[in-house]
Amino acid sequence: MKVKVSLLVCIVALLVSSCSNPEKDFQRAREENTIAAFQNFINKHPKSEYINSAEELIDSLRFFEFQCKNNIDSLQAFKQRNSESRYVLAIDKMVDSLKIEVSSYYSKGIAYSDKGNYDKAIECFWEAIHINPDYAEAYCNMGDVYGNKGDHRAAIICCAKAANLGSKPAQDFCNNFGINYESIAHNESITHTDNYDQVIESYQKAIEINPDDVEAYCNLGVAYFNQSNYDKAIECYQKAIELDSGYAEVYYQMGIAYSNKKGNYDKFIECFQIAARFGNNPAQDKLRDLGISW
Repeated sequence: MKVKVSLLVCIVALLVSSCSNPEKDFQRAREENTIAAFQNFINKHPKSEYINSAEELIDSLRFFEFQCKNNIDSLQAFKQRNSESRYVLAIDKMVDSLKIEVSSYYSKGIAYSDKGNYDKAIECFWEAIHINPDYAEAYCNMGDVYGNKGDHRAAIICCAKAANLGSKPAQDFCNNFGINYESIAHNESITHTDNYDQVIESYQKAIEINPDDVEAYCNLGVAYFNQSNYDKAIECYQKAIELDSGYAEVYYQMGIAYSNKKGNYDKFIECFQIAARFGNNPAQDKLRDLGISW
């Protein structure tokens, strides 16, 4: 009888061990390669030999999400302070995320265009091009949008740039109308600031008429942000908060602005936590991924 009991105990122990294998769980976390996956591993195996590795990988992912992106100086500083493997991981994650972000901006641009919201569509296409300057499809569709707005000069320049980047429909269009797209692409330019300068002027006039217009301050902040003028954007968001301290979206946008400025990680987190407490879902999702409460 004792032999049977001992055998049963051994079988149960073996089954438990096979169901909770730290090495296999760590490998699965590596394959998923997210903060949540590594945090779950740490919670499940707090005494595992892979704990230090999991914590280092979490650090790398956190750095990537809030310092590495669009910030080469911070990336170089990170490289000097950390191991080569963590630096390479940060780069890989940055590239993967930027690919997703490009696709997201492009898809939003198409959606706004279909709804007839041409200004928002142009903003989204420019964001995609800012991340990937060789995005021919974004130029091509942005050209269509400019054409719908009646800005034919901008439409032709966008079409020429798309053609020069290899877009077959854009090349066919240019060839059919005798447009020298190579010359135009190299010698003519239009930037997203052309559009945002007009947007900024419009919102400034709106604020002159109604200094208590919270939406105008928020939208003005977004326009400055899209020009990479983060200080002016934050000033506008702060003014909007003075007028409406419970406006979750403004805290969220201000957090994004802080995340693009060096040495403002704490401010970024603080803004996202306030936005999350007011019910902003994107802020909640981001903090949840980071394992940070609000």
